[in-house]
Amino acid sequence: RERRAGPLFGHGADALVQVLLVVLIVALEEHHLRVTLEREDVRRDAVEEPAVVRDHHGAAGELEVVVGQAGGIEQLSSLDAQFLAIESDRNYGHTGGLAILDPSTAPGGKLTLEDLKEGIGKRLHLVPPFTMRLEEVPFGLDWPYWVRDEHFDLGYHCREIALPAPGDSRQLVEQAGRIYSRRLDRARPLWEIYLIHGLEDGRIALLSKTHHAAVDGLSGSEIMSALYDLTPEPREVDPPTEADLDRSPPDGMDL
Repeated sequence: RERRAGPLFGHGADALVQVLLVVLIVALEEHHLRVTLEREDVRRDAVEEPAVVRDHHGAAGELEVVVGQAGGIEQLSSLDAQFLAIESDRNYGHTGGLAILDPSTAPGGKLTLEDLKEGIGKRLHLVPPFTMRLEEVPFGLDWPYWVRDEHFDLGYHCREIALPAPGDSRQLVEQAGRIYSRRLDRARPLWEIYLIHGLEDGRIALLSKTHHAAVDGLSGSEIMSALYDLTPEPREVDPPTEADLDRSPPDGMDL
């Protein structure tokens, strides 16, 4: 028997939905191609004009590190997206570090949470990953993007706790384990830092926690270089520009 070929689309409302889906897919493919070509142009420009590391006076060759891209939005790589995908209640995608400090060497002989927030706050514009949150692409059609957090709250990320007496190493390890066993909030920039008091001999601890999707080994060392100094006296850091302070969210069509 002969069979007639059925229509490409259905009838009525179903046909309209199918046509709209096809149009949407074609538009997204064209947009993705344009973004890919623009990204390749940016990469070529970056290779042709490499960045210069400068100190706070603008002299080439000294240390003044700016980590990542300072403006707009930046898409995650496939590897970074995998660090997010593997997370569960048993698997974590964050990394971190623990430093034990002697507060008597700090100005005034102590280190408070306000001191920590002030020091980090002055250098946030040197570490864009610390003020960028995840933004999913509609319908999950592409990898997520890093976008500026328009509601960034430094106080949320910088926290303060204390160990009960005697504050020995076993208690510190248990507390660190509890902190690292909690997943980071994906609605905010993916990092936290804890100032821990109550250690033996009057010491304090500084515990950091950052998602691997936001930093890798190289950028992690660059972040440490941006936030820490090589001498007890902090270096002067240029204030942020207007572009650094712009936290306007991206338009949906940008994604």
